[in-house]
Amino acid sequence: MSAMERLSTRTVAFISALGVSLLTIGPASAASAQEPSWSPAVDVATLELSQYSPNPQLAVSGAGRTVAVWSGYDGQDFSIQTKWSDDAGLTWSPSYDLSDRGSYATPPNLTVDPTGRVIAVWTLSYGTTYFVQSNSSDDGGATWSMPVDVTEGTTFIGDTAVAFDSSGNAIAVWSEDLGSGYTIRSSRSTDDGASWSSPVNVSASAYAASPQIATDPAGNAIVVWNQNDGVNDIIRASNSTDGGVTWASPTSISASGQTSYGQQLTVDASGRAIAVWYGTDGSKFVVRSSSSDDAGATWSSAKELSSSSGDSFNPIVKFISPGRAVSSWSSAEGSDVIVETRWSDDGGVTWQAPIAAATAPGEVYGIRYASDSRGNMMLVWHRSDGVSSNIAQYTVSIDGGLTWSDATDLSGAPVSISYMSVSVDSLDRGTLMWSGFLGDSYVLQSRTLSSPSNPALPNTGISSGIVGSVAITGLLGIGLGALLLVDRSRRRRS
Repeated sequence: MSAMERLSTRTVAFISALGVSLLTIGPASAASAQEPSWSPAVDVATLELSQYSPNPQLAVSGAGRTVAVWSGYDGQDFSIQTKWSDDAGLTWSPSYDLSDRGSYATPPNLTVDPTGRVIAVWTLSYGTTYFVQSNSSDDGGATWSMPVDVTEGTTFIGDTAVAFDSSGNAIAVWSEDLGSGYTIRSSRSTDDGASWSSPVNVSASAYAASPQIATDPAGNAIVVWNQNDGVNDIIRASNSTDGGVTWASPTSISASGQTSYGQQLTVDASGRAIAVWYGTDGSKFVVRSSSSDDAGATWSSAKELSSSSGDSFNPIVKFISPGRAVSSWSSAEGSDVIVETRWSDDGGVTWQAPIAAATAPGEVYGIRYASDSRGNMMLVWHRSDGVSSNIAQYTVSIDGGLTWSDATDLSGAPVSISYMSVSVDSLDRGTLMWSGFLGDSYVLQSRTLSSPSNPALPNTGISSGIVGSVAITGLLGIGLGALLLVDRSRRRRS
């Protein structure tokens, strides 16, 4: 498969949002380690076949409730639907429509705050008229208000993103066709999503798409997106110091002459920010990063993170504590694909050498990440089995990403995975949800990771801290580390 063919198949698997909250883990001894276990797959919903994947998103509210949202289809209309679970996905509530019904609805995005408030945003169309809509919950997703139009109707609206700021206000961003070109726009809500301000422009009117937003505890907000300059797509950024009321003039953070896509953003408690993306170097696709130490006002020159001789795609990035960040992506090496990671202890100024977290045959898509406050991490993704199905896999690390357990399958035929989301609740129970293609319909399924009653994880020396509001929140269950302890012991004996 050529680089451009691979690009076309993977652009649908970008991460639209990825978030991690942090949990302080009490001390435990290595002698008490037990292997955690995953529950059998649970059917959450079955959907009529459409040309679009439901793309579920998970969030954990401040009350510890796991909330799932997705784009549903009943054979005639699209709508945004939700369910919630108080046992990390072992059982689910009845489904509820968050949106009006329309001719198309984009996959929704979520933001949560520590008090249990949840806001979802999405794009809904009625024929050729598009709106950004939202809905909100003040009880962790158990009940919801009525849908609210964030925008007036227009000819086209693309991807959306949303985040709470430190004052409890919500900021939504999206790509909108204003007639003169696609523009990144924003609106803010100061009343828990009941109403929204008049939209303001973040970018110039050009082909601007796929905004990502993150905030810090000081009230700063940063948005990154990709924008065509007439020849190539470049990554641009803007910041706001007043909660999204106004935005600074955009700046380019990727180099001109290098087409770039798949931007992801993370911000820590001090306002340091890292953006990652992938793009061309003239002969292959590589992963690059840029960092900011002043809440997005200025950015460093781009750095190349990937080192593979083949193409590298689909990066993610996350601060796991102030200053310490991890980035992961997929890289082609011969007939295999390697899930690589790098970590930084200085906010992305420098990066340690790449580490191969896992090797998978065929293609790798949709890497997702969760972490706890001690630096224990889990990566999940779906890979091709080389025949007809995409299989969910995961790996864990208990030493800050220095070593990883063997990749383990979590799904199998006849379900072919098309999109995944992961979260962990305040009781250290992990939830993995995917949309699966069955040939004539889609099914949403979840699996629950149950931590042992007396789990053990070594203290990696990584301090805890809140890293700001992001689109989806999750904690890595403390039981995950036991699996890696068993795996590393097995490796020493081999």
